[in-house]
Amino acid sequence: MRERHCRTTAAPTSITTSKDYDRAIADYSEAIRLNPKYATAYNNRGLGYKQKGDYDRAIADFNDAIRLDPKYAIAYDNRGDVYAAKRDHDHAIADYSDAIRLDPKNAIYYNDRGEIYRTKGDNDRAIEGYDLLIGLQPSSANWWNYRCWDRAILDRLEPAMADCNEGVKLKPDGSVPGWVPKRGSGATDAPARPHPALTAVHHHARAQFASECAGSTCELRNRDTRLFAFQLPNQIV
Repeated sequence: MRERHCRTTAAPTSITTSKDYDRAIADYSEAIRLNPKYATAYNNRGLGYKQKGDYDRAIADFNDAIRLDPKYAIAYDNRGDVYAAKRDHDHAIADYSDAIRLDPKNAIYYNDRGEIYRTKGDNDRAIEGYDLLIGLQPSSANWWNYRCWDRAILDRLEPAMADCNEGVKLKPDGSVPGWVPKRGSGATDAPARPHPALTAVHHHARAQFASECAGSTCELRNRDTRLFAFQLPNQIV
């Protein structure tokens, strides 16, 4: 989930470009005082509260934005981000689903929901979402890569390999290696070799997953810190 979603309607301060969240909140509060029906101001002030970690106030602002504009898909998604930060996964999924219902071609909403399904360990639901995303944007390497991860978590290694290969084909210069552990968890005398299926994991995934590697015994973590090893039996070193 990313910091985004200030509508293009003119506003006093842009939270997406300013690090001065207190000033931004003050500006949006003044806009709301002048126009209490200004849904965008509530949404954008909510983003400021979210950045400060004041999640209850953020949710209250997103509630008001949605009350004023029930078709405000961005506000649903932003509220879902806050619920996700609070680890209230069911409310987050409900909000992302509403955002998808209102704007079914927005890839961000599907991806945000997929991340929460993965966090809950409901990888089948995450895969369903990435199926839809691939249908919408078949040339995006990201969706192939994320579906690869979910399939790998479920030990569906052949379709995972196919997805990762498609991701590499679509974005060959943006990939980073994944690693296969050396046979035996205690073996550290030889470097691990790149696993061809994992070369589809791009630079944005390196910090999330590759930091778990130590010597030749590399495991991969998904967002809920559940460990899994991605390896094909006939290709383990």
